Amino acid sequence: MEDLETKLILGRWITPEQLSAAKQEAAATGKPIWPILVKLGYLSNETIFIFFAQESGIPYVSIPDYKLNREVVLLLDERFCRDNLVLPLFLVKGVLFVACNNPLDPILIDSMASLTGLSIETLITCAHAITRALDECYGPEDNVFIIEQFLVK
Repeated sequence: MEDLETKLILGRWITPEQLSAAKQEAAATGKPIWPILVKLGYLSNETIFIFFAQESGIPYVSIPDYKLNREVVLLLDERFCRDNLVLPLFLVKGVLFVACNNPLDPILIDSMASLTGLSIETLITCAHAITRALDECYGPEDNVFIIEQFLVK
């Protein structure tokens, strides 16, 4: 079975030279290859998650393409959504479709089902898209403005 890096090249997502450069930087920095591919400009976050979706068979969702329904978003607590990088998108016949940064986590899926009393269908998307949508729904997190404490002193 081919590894993901080989599939990136065979699928023409990146070139062998780009993979080699990314692997060198990953080895030098101790970081995973995925953020290095983004940093070097070879792939975007979104493109990587589209690739992951293709490989996992879990549908990719572009959150900006959806008009969020506040009642559906509120089916899961804001803190839970932020801590787990999830966003409820829509409800169809007792099934809650949730955008997730890690849609393969069975404990997370079970937790969402338990909290909502609904069946859960996960969709894959990148963390920043979820965070941006949560900020639009709830406003930015309080810790974004921590500088205020230092300015007042």
